[in-house]
Amino acid sequence: MSPVSTLNETSRTSVRNGIKLTAQENRVINFFKDATPFDWEDWRWQIRHRFTTKDILRDLIKLTPQEEQGIEGCGKKLTMSISPYFASLIDPDNPNCPIRLQSIPQGYELETAPEEMSDPCGEDKHSPVHGLVHRYPDRVLFLVNEMCSMYCRYCTRSRMVGDGNRTLNTATYDKAFEYIRSHKEV
Repeated sequence: MSPVSTLNETSRTSVRNGIKLTAQENRVINFFKDATPFDWEDWRWQIRHRFTTKDILRDLIKLTPQEEQGIEGCGKKLTMSISPYFASLIDPDNPNCPIRLQSIPQGYELETAPEEMSDPCGEDKHSPVHGLVHRYPDRVLFLVNEMCSMYCRYCTRSRMVGDGNRTLNTATYDKAFEYIRSHKEV
């Protein structure tokens, strides 16, 4: 039985090793040899087993031509990464499923309009040190991580996540802490 067809089982849940998984969760976890429900509940496992390629995703979801084009273009403009949990929320047969639209790239995303901005929130010009945005006098936005478990299609920080080029580390955190300490208004 294919993982896609298991979604249509009459049983909505199953219990494995004392952990209750839905039919949708079972459909996805079955893609991972030797994965257990305990793995499913572990956020580290979820991040390590994200879907990042068309080959695996097409076995889980009936992709549209627009989705295939969008996935093929990943890395040129936006990144794709879908955690197993979020994949379990996607309706594999409905291209208009909201979670699917949020997580699977579309071909039109590869187009760049003349008025499109890489930094739509204007954060870069208010970033005194890497990983810190100081736009308002009494507060800062401290970006402590440049990796997400799932890259949302509408992300306003897509310029800085998922490409592996801008890594935050102890040295950048120290600079951010020093900036905050030296600005008492924050």
